[in-house]
Amino acid sequence: MAGSQLPVKDSGDKLHRSVIMVFPGQETDFVGLSQEMANGSAQLRSHLDECDERIRLLGHETLYPAIYERDSIQSMPSLHAAHFAAQDATAMAWIDNGLPVSCL
Repeated sequence: MAGSQLPVKDSGDKLHRSVIMVFPGQETDFVGLSQEMANGSAQLRSHLDECDERIRLLGHETLYPAIYERDSIQSMPSLHAAHFAAQDATAMAWIDNGLPVSCL
């Protein structure tokens, strides 16, 4: 629950804290994702490419290179898609690397 600080206990008497990923709303008109980071992480790049493919199949513009730039993205659908893709790909990369997420 939002604001809850209570740990979750399992039957083995170990103390566990749930990981819940929460992504903020859109506050900028650009994404500015680090291209170096995306190219340096196979998992992150794979999830970005998957988002890009699905977005293009829906008839929208590619995420690249706009997702890396700090210039304003004028198209609202492209801006929303780029923000979502960056958040989704980041979350999935954390999960791929073993972060036990309870909720997105």
